[in-house]
Amino acid sequence: MKKFVHFLKLAVTVITVGTVTGLLVMTYALRDSGDIGTPYVEGEEIITALEKVSLVGLNLKMSGLAYHDELPRNYVISQDPKPGNGLKAGRDVRVVISKGVRDVVMPDVREMPLHQAESILKRRGFNLSAKNHAHSAIKEGHVIAQLPPRGRRIGNEKNVELLISRGPWPRRFILSDFRGEDAFEITGDIQRAGLKLGKLRYSSEKSDRSEIMPGAVIGQEPLPGKPVIKGDEISLTIRSGDTDLKNRRSYTLYNYTLPSKKGGIVKVVSDNIDGEKDIYIRSHKGGQMISILLEVAGTTSVRVYIDGELASVKQFKPM
Repeated sequence: MKKFVHFLKLAVTVITVGTVTGLLVMTYALRDSGDIGTPYVEGEEIITALEKVSLVGLNLKMSGLAYHDELPRNYVISQDPKPGNGLKAGRDVRVVISKGVRDVVMPDVREMPLHQAESILKRRGFNLSAKNHAHSAIKEGHVIAQLPPRGRRIGNEKNVELLISRGPWPRRFILSDFRGEDAFEITGDIQRAGLKLGKLRYSSEKSDRSEIMPGAVIGQEPLPGKPVIKGDEISLTIRSGDTDLKNRRSYTLYNYTLPSKKGGIVKVVSDNIDGEKDIYIRSHKGGQMISILLEVAGTTSVRVYIDGELASVKQFKPM
């Protein structure tokens, strides 16, 4: 009996020592490896991030605020330590919180030249997504309207549309009937109306009007009575003249561009079988082009003077 009691005491002692030892080992093990893996909270809303961190025994602490191009206000931009790194219980996880997208105020670029408006928008980070054009009282090439309007606070979407002026609506008028008129004489009328001389064609076709002489207009395009606007071209068909090359008369469009740095009083002189005469006198700036309907009567030479100085000589043969 004594042996049994002694054995029982020995067994209890062994169990007690083992239990205490196990507890001590677990305590030291927990103490030595007590790091808690930091949860991943980047991109989370602040309340959700707080719940995740608190659940594992850590504290959430805001270390700063910053604007972000994608994350809305009150979302976590970054965290320290990074996800998965160990922390002791009760330590802080520091996070940077988004203030949302930085708002930019839309500038007023109306009535600015397009190149200036584009420069301002580019410097402020805007993207010119569309350019439309319309006639307006605003100067040609300047901004009529903008979308978004001035003063609007813009977030992430910074696309801008501009409406650009084509200048005033062109003035329309009804084209006169030049048929039967001397081609040379009506040239000034055409140009003073803001129209351009187009193609010249010669025809020997008989006219119903016997009084139409060689050199007169017998056809035009557009036709008389048609609406035209400034800058439109007027093409003429001219009654051909003599068959004798020496005396034959025709008309041609003579163009001359002034040197870029030389302007002044431009005088054009023609010399043909009818003699020498001034056919054009007007002031021009350097680089401008002049257009003259030239009567070619036999071999014809043309001289251009700028402020009395000879600038160009050209010769024409009748067609």
